[in-house]
Amino acid sequence: MEEHGSSMDEILFKNTGITLDKWISMLSILNLRTKEDIVQFLVEHEGLTHRTATFIAFKAIRYQKRAKEE
Repeated sequence: MEEHGSSMDEILFKNTGITLDKWISMLSILNLRTKEDIVQFLVEHEGLTHRTATFIAFKAIRYQKRAKEE
């Protein structure tokens, strides 16, 4: 599964020029917490497709949950 995630990360960077880690950092700064808010922001303000925005949102939410557990 991680290989699939890594290839998705590479495709994301290729298509946007921004790494997944940078997207997650940006979203943390903006204090966007729900999947819906993240997707809406990325689609409306960054011009991403819904599918790409959903992928980033999923990863960002997962990162936030892991950070809270630590």
